[in-house]
Amino acid sequence: MKSKFKKNRVIILIPFLGMLLMSAGGGGKSGGKEPNFETPVSTCETKIIPLNLFYGNIDPSAIQDRNQAWGSFAPVGNILNGLQAVSPTSLYSDIDKSYLHITITATNCAGYGNGGTLMMTWDSTNDGNNNDSAMNIEVPASGSFTVTIDLHEGCGPWYNGSNSYKRAMWVNQATYYSSSVINITNWSLNRVDAC
Repeated sequence: MKSKFKKNRVIILIPFLGMLLMSAGGGGKSGGKEPNFETPVSTCETKIIPLNLFYGNIDPSAIQDRNQAWGSFAPVGNILNGLQAVSPTSLYSDIDKSYLHITITATNCAGYGNGGTLMMTWDSTNDGNNNDSAMNIEVPASGSFTVTIDLHEGCGPWYNGSNSYKRAMWVNQATYYSSSVINITNWSLNRVDAC
């Protein structure tokens, strides 16, 4: 009987000791810390997908001080209509042409682009067709990423007043997850700059 009592005591004590040791060691978690799933990885797989731009909701005639003689004409249509295959490399070169800048930011991939961000200017020739409003872009193959597009119209006498040479800037920003194609149709007027 005495030997049976000792066995039961040992069986009862084992789970109690296990709980005591786990609570002393950080709740039974490895190293006492939960894994951080938000830590960016240093490398990530990428894929090439098409980015298609559409005129969408751009209405130049609704811009304050826009010269109504131009109607709904918008020089940004050069890129959006496939008439301008390549954007200038900076906002201040070839100012009579539309300038389009794309920023892609990976959510959890520091190895994507430069510190998780890839920037480029418009180049529709990279998809094999110079006369379209589509371009191939490199995006993370998995996980979420944000695409920001800044579209500046070419500088011209589009506005009323003593300084009629200005250019409007439209923006589109959205977050995607494992997309195979991106179609842009909605734009927000950001500002109008003198040029």
